[in-house]
Amino acid sequence: MSGSGVTFAQQSHPSCPEVLHVRFEEAFNLNRETKALNASNGNTGVDAFHDLRINGKLGISTNLFKKLALGVSFTLKYDQNPAPRPIPAGAPAGTTFPTDRNVSWAFSDKVDTLTEVNLLYSFF
Repeated sequence: MSGSGVTFAQQSHPSCPEVLHVRFEEAFNLNRETKALNASNGNTGVDAFHDLRINGKLGISTNLFKKLALGVSFTLKYDQNPAPRPIPAGAPAGTTFPTDRNVSWAFSDKVDTLTEVNLLYSFF
């Protein structure tokens, strides 16, 4: 079982051509996940509320010409318990990551960011 929430806001003013977009969403597990790998120690099992994911996006768009606009946005993604990285190609069959030492390198990054710049053209 999991819980989640989404918040979306858009702000504009008639005398100002800029539009501000804000999006925030979060998801978390309400129960213990028995089969998932725990990124903090490499063992199987993640306790309730220890697999939080947050996605946030902030953007602005403005008209350059009557039918052409420019959009700029920044996205931040956080995963408290990221997925393990794949075993490298060419590794012998049955290869696993060791769990007897710091295993943070065996898992994907907890924070991911994305910056976008878009040209938006209106056909109608």
